[in-house]
Amino acid sequence: LSSAASDVYKRQVADVGGGQMYIKSKAEYLKSKGWDIFVYSTTAGNFLIDDFSQYESGVMKELLLPAYYYTLFKRKHLLKRMLMCCDICSYKQCVIESHSSSLSTWGELLAEQTRAKHLIFDITETPKCPPVLSSFMKFKFDRKELAFIHEKTMKSFFSNENIPQCQCYHLPAYYTLPSIIDIDSSLIDTVRNFAADYVIGIIGRLDKPFVIMTISDIITFLQKNNRKNTFVIIYIGGNANGGEDIMKEIVKQYQMFDNVHLVMTGFLFPMPLRLIDQMDVCISNSGTARAVRDVGVPVITIDSNDFKPIGVLGVTTQNTLYRNDDEVKIEMHNVLNDVLTHKELYLSTCVKEEKCKKDFAIHFSFLEETCQEKVYYSFSKLHYSFSLFCKKILIAIGGSAFYKKLSLICN
Repeated sequence: LSSAASDVYKRQVADVGGGQMYIKSKAEYLKSKGWDIFVYSTTAGNFLIDDFSQYESGVMKELLLPAYYYTLFKRKHLLKRMLMCCDICSYKQCVIESHSSSLSTWGELLAEQTRAKHLIFDITETPKCPPVLSSFMKFKFDRKELAFIHEKTMKSFFSNENIPQCQCYHLPAYYTLPSIIDIDSSLIDTVRNFAADYVIGIIGRLDKPFVIMTISDIITFLQKNNRKNTFVIIYIGGNANGGEDIMKEIVKQYQMFDNVHLVMTGFLFPMPLRLIDQMDVCISNSGTARAVRDVGVPVITIDSNDFKPIGVLGVTTQNTLYRNDDEVKIEMHNVLNDVLTHKELYLSTCVKEEKCKKDFAIHFSFLEETCQEKVYYSFSKLHYSFSLFCKKILIAIGGSAFYKKLSLICN
């Protein structure tokens, strides 16, 4: 491909997780094929992946809200700012890839203005289709410009539609950079000095639903343990928008246990190998689950529909996001107890998957199968509910920051 082509991404890059690592990996692949890359994101802060600092001009907090929340004048202003960051119009070929329902509205408007191809590749684990966007998402689906990271997601996204299996479009969200390496960290000695009987790790951004939803199950396990053992519970992960309220809630939940040492690291990239090595068991999902399993720690994976354990990765399941139809729902306190009691057995019977070639060629093949006619969705077709109409008025009066503060007060 010639350098007269551009790929534009929309995602938060000031934090770190599977999404950010996917973007870095795909960007490197595309650059090797002659493409120019630019990334728009919504959250400012420290760039934990160094390469992302070059896209700092593309950080626009206003994009956190869908385009339909803003007046037509404001939308045009923001689109103009986006084009000042990256001169998309100068390229003969451009592909815009957006990674969430909210950002997809900006992706479509930007594509319409620049006559670019717009693919929605929603890499969130439990995406929901906002009712106001149902016609837009169906439009993109009919053009085969909508894909997810798992084949089961399309049916849950369009829960009121009967989607054939052959149209459950999904793509791999590979990442090639290592997330666990042998580096020094004060956390290694912090955990070791507690000298606890067991170390339980939970790895995932604090705004991932499973992180909060599994707390009650872990507490049930601790209560059944009846203080017979001491524990270190490590939460590795932060929240792009601060997450102080979530952190306080996690601390509050464990305060009743005097045999539990709680460690909350915030965003940690890469993760220190000797910290992960101290875990007797880890709770996680998606790519992180496989990375931790590969360094020799038993991993309990969590189903993204009901937030209950799927099983122990490589032993009782090979799934990291959804359980198969023949896999029964199990209780966290049972599987935690079993893994901690028989850790060596789980490690000795763990079967690792064959390493697949992490090649993004399949993404290009998928793009070639999409509708090539340059037609874009008109957001004037949207039907606003009364509450959404009120939100638009509040944002028009005080801006997105004002609306966010007001929302926090009301909640």
